[in-house]
Amino acid sequence: MEKELLTVIGYIVFTVYTCGIMALGVLMEKKTNIDKTLCRKLTHVISALVWVICYFFFGFSLHWVILNIIGAIVLGFVTLSDRFSAFGRDDSEKSPGMFYFGLSTAVVALICYLVGEQLYLYTGIAYYCLALGDGFAPITARIFGKGNREFCQGKTLIGTLTVFVVSFLSTLVFSEVFGMGLTLGFVISVAALTTVAEFYGFRGTDNISIEFFVFGYLVLYHFGLVTPVFQTVMILSPILAVLAVGSGAMTRDGGFCAFLLFAFVGFFGGLVPIIFIALLFLISTAVSVIGKKLD
Repeated sequence: MEKELLTVIGYIVFTVYTCGIMALGVLMEKKTNIDKTLCRKLTHVISALVWVICYFFFGFSLHWVILNIIGAIVLGFVTLSDRFSAFGRDDSEKSPGMFYFGLSTAVVALICYLVGEQLYLYTGIAYYCLALGDGFAPITARIFGKGNREFCQGKTLIGTLTVFVVSFLSTLVFSEVFGMGLTLGFVISVAALTTVAEFYGFRGTDNISIEFFVFGYLVLYHFGLVTPVFQTVMILSPILAVLAVGSGAMTRDGGFCAFLLFAFVGFFGGLVPIIFIALLFLISTAVSVIGKKLD
Protein backbone atom coordinates (compact mmCIF):
# COMPACT_ATOMS: atom_id res chain seq x y z
CA MET A 1 0.00 0.00 0.00
CA GLU A 2 2.85 2.38 0.82
CA LYS A 3 4.42 1.73 -2.58
CA GLU A 4 1.14 2.48 -4.37
CA LEU A 5 0.74 5.70 -2.38
CA LEU A 6 4.31 6.71 -3.23
CA THR A 7 3.58 6.10 -6.91
CA VAL A 8 0.46 8.28 -6.80
CA ILE A 9 2.36 11.05 -5.04
CA GLY A 10 5.11 10.69 -7.63
CA TYR A 11 2.68 11.21 -10.50
CA ILE A 12 1.35 14.33 -8.79
CA VAL A 13 4.80 15.75 -8.06
CA PHE A 14 5.99 14.99 -11.61
CA THR A 15 2.92 16.64 -13.15
CA VAL A 16 3.04 19.71 -10.93
CA TYR A 17 6.76 20.22 -11.44
CA THR A 18 6.75 19.79 -15.23
CA CYS A 19 3.71 22.03 -15.61
CA GLY A 20 5.44 24.54 -13.35
CA ILE A 21 8.50 24.52 -15.60
CA MET A 22 6.38 25.25 -18.67
CA ALA A 23 4.43 27.96 -16.84
CA LEU A 24 7.68 29.55 -15.68
CA GLY A 25 9.00 29.52 -19.24
CA VAL A 26 5.89 31.31 -20.48
CA LEU A 27 6.06 33.91 -17.70
CA MET A 28 9.75 34.60 -18.36
CA GLU A 29 9.05 35.19 -22.06
CA LYS A 30 6.06 37.46 -21.45
CA LYS A 31 6.98 39.29 -18.26
CA THR A 32 10.74 39.79 -18.55
CA ASN A 33 13.21 41.17 -21.07
CA ILE A 34 15.00 37.83 -21.35
CA ASP A 35 15.10 36.63 -24.96
CA LYS A 36 13.37 33.42 -26.04
CA THR A 37 16.53 31.38 -26.44
CA LEU A 38 17.73 32.15 -22.94
CA CYS A 39 14.28 31.44 -21.47
CA ARG A 40 14.31 28.06 -23.17
CA LYS A 41 17.76 27.23 -21.84
CA LEU A 42 16.82 28.23 -18.29
CA THR A 43 13.91 25.77 -18.40
CA HIS A 44 16.44 23.26 -19.74
CA VAL A 45 18.49 23.63 -16.56
CA ILE A 46 15.51 23.63 -14.20
CA SER A 47 14.21 20.42 -15.79
CA ALA A 48 17.30 18.59 -14.46
CA LEU A 49 15.39 17.85 -11.26
CA VAL A 50 12.90 15.72 -13.21
CA TRP A 51 15.27 12.74 -13.26
CA VAL A 52 15.69 12.97 -9.48
CA ILE A 53 11.91 13.02 -9.02
CA CYS A 54 11.53 9.93 -11.19
CA TYR A 55 14.40 8.19 -9.40
CA PHE A 56 12.97 8.85 -5.94
CA PHE A 57 9.34 7.97 -6.64
CA PHE A 58 9.57 5.34 -9.39
CA GLY A 59 13.12 4.10 -9.87
CA PHE A 60 13.49 1.56 -12.64
CA SER A 61 9.84 0.90 -13.47
CA LEU A 62 7.25 1.11 -16.20
CA HIS A 63 5.85 4.27 -14.57
CA TRP A 64 9.17 6.01 -15.28
CA VAL A 65 8.93 5.10 -18.97
CA ILE A 66 5.24 6.06 -19.24
CA LEU A 67 5.82 9.50 -17.72
CA ASN A 68 8.71 10.21 -20.07
CA ILE A 69 6.56 9.25 -23.07
CA ILE A 70 3.73 11.47 -21.82
CA GLY A 71 6.24 14.28 -21.27
CA ALA A 72 7.49 13.95 -24.86
CA ILE A 73 3.92 14.12 -26.20
CA VAL A 74 3.11 17.20 -24.12
CA LEU A 75 6.32 18.95 -25.17
CA GLY A 76 5.54 18.13 -28.78
CA PHE A 77 2.16 19.81 -28.45
CA VAL A 78 3.56 22.80 -26.57
CA THR A 79 6.46 23.48 -28.92
CA LEU A 80 4.99 22.53 -32.29
CA SER A 81 1.33 23.47 -31.99
CA ASP A 82 0.12 26.68 -33.64
CA ARG A 83 -1.94 27.37 -30.52
CA PHE A 84 1.07 27.69 -28.27
CA SER A 85 3.91 30.12 -28.92
CA ALA A 86 6.18 29.51 -25.93
CA PHE A 87 9.68 27.99 -26.01
CA GLY A 88 10.55 29.47 -29.37
CA ARG A 89 13.85 30.71 -30.75
CA ASP A 90 14.97 34.22 -31.50
CA ASP A 91 15.77 33.16 -35.07
CA SER A 92 12.70 31.01 -35.74
CA GLU A 93 8.96 31.00 -35.15
CA LYS A 94 8.98 27.40 -33.98
CA SER A 95 11.64 25.44 -32.16
CA PRO A 96 11.41 21.64 -32.06
CA GLY A 97 14.32 21.53 -29.61
CA MET A 98 12.22 21.04 -26.46
CA PHE A 99 10.26 18.28 -28.19
CA TYR A 100 13.53 16.62 -29.20
CA PHE A 101 14.58 16.87 -25.54
CA GLY A 102 11.50 14.98 -24.38
CA LEU A 103 11.61 12.54 -27.29
CA SER A 104 15.25 11.53 -26.78
CA THR A 105 14.69 11.09 -23.03
CA ALA A 106 11.63 8.90 -23.64
CA VAL A 107 13.42 6.74 -26.20
CA VAL A 108 16.44 6.27 -23.94
CA ALA A 109 14.14 5.34 -21.04
CA LEU A 110 12.30 2.81 -23.19
CA ILE A 111 15.52 1.23 -24.46
CA CYS A 112 16.85 0.99 -20.91
CA TYR A 113 13.62 -0.61 -19.69
CA LEU A 114 13.71 -3.19 -22.47
CA VAL A 115 17.40 -4.06 -21.94
CA GLY A 116 17.53 -4.08 -18.17
CA GLU A 117 18.04 -2.21 -14.91
CA GLN A 118 21.84 -2.39 -15.23
CA LEU A 119 21.64 0.56 -17.64
CA TYR A 120 19.40 2.69 -15.44
CA LEU A 121 22.04 4.99 -13.91
CA TYR A 122 23.51 5.62 -17.35
CA THR A 123 20.23 7.25 -18.39
CA GLY A 124 20.77 9.76 -15.58
CA ILE A 125 24.27 10.68 -16.78
CA ALA A 126 23.02 11.12 -20.36
CA TYR A 127 20.09 13.20 -19.14
CA TYR A 128 22.24 15.53 -17.04
CA CYS A 129 24.83 15.98 -19.76
CA LEU A 130 21.97 17.16 -21.96
CA ALA A 131 19.95 19.19 -19.46
CA LEU A 132 22.86 20.93 -17.74
CA GLY A 133 25.61 20.87 -20.37
CA ASP A 134 23.51 22.19 -23.22
CA GLY A 135 21.47 24.34 -20.83
CA PHE A 136 24.32 26.28 -19.25
CA ALA A 137 26.32 26.79 -22.48
CA PRO A 138 24.41 29.81 -23.87
CA ILE A 139 23.96 31.25 -20.39
CA THR A 140 27.69 31.50 -19.74
CA ALA A 141 28.24 32.60 -23.34
CA ARG A 142 25.92 35.57 -22.74
CA ILE A 143 27.76 36.46 -19.54
CA PHE A 144 31.05 36.89 -21.41
CA GLY A 145 29.29 38.81 -24.19
CA LYS A 146 31.41 40.32 -26.95
CA GLY A 147 34.64 38.91 -25.52
CA ASN A 148 33.43 35.42 -26.38
CA ARG A 149 34.73 34.13 -29.71
CA GLU A 150 32.18 32.53 -32.06
CA PHE A 151 33.54 29.61 -34.11
CA CYS A 152 30.50 28.95 -36.26
CA GLN A 153 26.80 29.74 -36.18
CA GLY A 154 25.66 29.65 -32.54
CA LYS A 155 28.82 27.96 -31.22
CA THR A 156 31.28 29.90 -29.07
CA LEU A 157 34.49 29.14 -27.20
CA ILE A 158 32.98 29.78 -23.75
CA GLY A 159 29.83 27.82 -24.59
CA THR A 160 31.85 24.84 -25.80
CA LEU A 161 34.07 24.88 -22.70
CA THR A 162 30.96 25.14 -20.52
CA VAL A 163 29.47 22.00 -22.05
CA PHE A 164 32.69 20.11 -21.34
CA VAL A 165 33.06 21.30 -17.73
CA VAL A 166 29.41 20.82 -16.77
CA SER A 167 29.23 17.38 -18.41
CA PHE A 168 32.46 16.36 -16.68
CA LEU A 169 31.14 17.45 -13.28
CA SER A 170 27.73 15.81 -13.85
CA THR A 171 29.31 12.47 -14.79
CA LEU A 172 31.83 12.64 -11.94
CA VAL A 173 29.15 13.44 -9.34
CA PHE A 174 26.95 10.60 -10.61
CA SER A 175 29.85 8.18 -10.39
CA GLU A 176 30.70 9.24 -6.83
CA VAL A 177 27.13 9.43 -5.48
CA PHE A 178 26.07 6.07 -6.87
CA GLY A 179 29.44 4.34 -6.48
CA MET A 180 29.75 3.58 -10.19
CA GLY A 181 33.56 3.58 -10.10
CA LEU A 182 34.07 5.39 -13.40
CA THR A 183 37.71 6.24 -14.03
CA LEU A 184 38.80 9.83 -14.45
CA GLY A 185 39.84 9.17 -18.06
CA PHE A 186 36.45 7.73 -18.91
CA VAL A 187 34.65 10.65 -17.23
CA ILE A 188 36.72 13.05 -19.37
CA SER A 189 35.83 11.08 -22.50
CA VAL A 190 32.11 11.30 -21.67
CA ALA A 191 32.41 15.07 -21.28
CA ALA A 192 34.34 15.28 -24.55
CA LEU A 193 31.70 13.27 -26.41
CA THR A 194 28.97 15.54 -25.01
CA THR A 195 30.94 18.54 -26.26
CA VAL A 196 31.22 17.06 -29.75
CA ALA A 197 27.50 16.19 -29.88
CA GLU A 198 26.58 19.74 -28.83
CA PHE A 199 29.13 21.38 -31.12
CA TYR A 200 27.83 19.67 -34.25
CA GLY A 201 24.17 20.00 -33.33
CA PHE A 202 22.05 22.85 -34.67
CA ARG A 203 18.49 24.15 -34.28
CA GLY A 204 17.64 21.71 -31.51
CA THR A 205 19.19 18.54 -32.95
CA ASP A 206 21.76 18.52 -30.14
CA ASN A 207 18.85 17.66 -27.82
CA ILE A 208 18.79 14.32 -29.61
CA SER A 209 22.46 13.76 -30.40
CA ILE A 210 23.79 14.45 -26.88
CA GLU A 211 21.54 12.00 -25.08
CA PHE A 212 21.77 9.28 -27.75
CA PHE A 213 25.54 9.57 -28.16
CA VAL A 214 26.30 9.67 -24.44
CA PHE A 215 23.90 6.88 -23.52
CA GLY A 216 25.17 4.72 -26.38
CA TYR A 217 28.76 5.32 -25.34
CA LEU A 218 27.93 4.42 -21.73
CA VAL A 219 26.22 1.22 -22.87
CA LEU A 220 29.34 0.25 -24.84
CA TYR A 221 31.39 0.93 -21.72
CA HIS A 222 29.08 -1.20 -19.58
CA PHE A 223 29.57 -4.17 -21.88
CA GLY A 224 33.36 -3.70 -21.99
CA LEU A 225 33.55 -2.36 -25.54
CA VAL A 226 35.24 0.98 -24.78
CA THR A 227 38.98 0.51 -25.15
CA PRO A 228 41.67 3.01 -24.08
CA VAL A 229 42.16 3.86 -27.77
CA PHE A 230 38.45 4.58 -28.18
CA GLN A 231 38.51 6.77 -25.05
CA THR A 232 41.46 8.68 -26.49
CA VAL A 233 39.51 9.26 -29.71
CA MET A 234 36.60 10.71 -27.73
CA ILE A 235 38.92 13.01 -25.76
CA LEU A 236 40.70 14.31 -28.89
CA SER A 237 37.53 14.77 -30.96
CA PRO A 238 36.33 18.14 -29.57
CA ILE A 239 39.85 19.58 -29.89
CA LEU A 240 40.01 18.56 -33.55
CA ALA A 241 36.48 19.81 -34.13
CA VAL A 242 37.24 23.27 -32.74
CA LEU A 243 40.48 23.49 -34.71
CA ALA A 244 39.02 22.36 -38.02
CA VAL A 245 35.53 23.87 -37.99
CA GLY A 246 36.47 26.90 -35.92
CA SER A 247 39.31 27.83 -38.26
CA GLY A 248 37.09 27.45 -41.30
CA ALA A 249 39.17 24.60 -42.67
CA MET A 250 36.14 22.33 -42.63
CA THR A 251 32.38 22.80 -42.69
CA ARG A 252 30.24 21.60 -39.81
CA ASP A 253 28.83 18.75 -41.90
CA GLY A 254 32.32 17.76 -43.00
CA GLY A 255 33.57 17.90 -39.42
CA PHE A 256 30.75 15.68 -38.22
CA CYS A 257 31.47 13.10 -40.93
CA ALA A 258 35.16 13.23 -39.97
CA PHE A 259 34.21 12.63 -36.33
CA LEU A 260 32.13 9.57 -37.25
CA LEU A 261 35.03 8.19 -39.29
CA PHE A 262 37.45 8.93 -36.44
CA ALA A 263 35.16 7.19 -33.93
CA PHE A 264 34.63 4.20 -36.25
CA VAL A 265 38.37 3.66 -36.68
CA GLY A 266 38.94 4.17 -32.95
CA PHE A 267 36.34 1.53 -32.10
CA PHE A 268 37.48 -1.13 -34.58
CA GLY A 269 41.12 -0.18 -35.22
CA GLY A 270 44.27 0.26 -33.20
CA LEU A 271 46.42 3.16 -32.10
CA VAL A 272 48.48 3.49 -35.30
CA PRO A 273 45.51 4.21 -37.63
CA ILE A 274 44.22 6.79 -35.13
CA ILE A 275 47.56 8.59 -34.95
CA PHE A 276 47.76 8.61 -38.75
CA ILE A 277 44.24 10.03 -39.17
CA ALA A 278 44.78 12.63 -36.43
CA LEU A 279 48.03 13.83 -38.00
CA LEU A 280 46.42 13.97 -41.44
CA PHE A 281 43.54 15.94 -39.95
CA LEU A 282 45.86 18.43 -38.23
CA ILE A 283 48.10 18.87 -41.28
CA SER A 284 45.17 19.50 -43.62
CA THR A 285 43.71 22.02 -41.15
CA ALA A 286 47.04 23.82 -40.82
CA VAL A 287 47.52 23.97 -44.61
CA SER A 288 44.01 25.37 -45.05
CA VAL A 289 44.49 28.06 -42.40
CA ILE A 290 47.92 29.10 -43.72
CA GLY A 291 46.57 29.17 -47.28
CA LYS A 292 43.76 31.53 -46.26
CA LYS A 293 46.19 33.87 -44.52
CA LEU A 294 48.50 33.97 -47.54
CA ASP A 295 45.54 34.84 -49.79
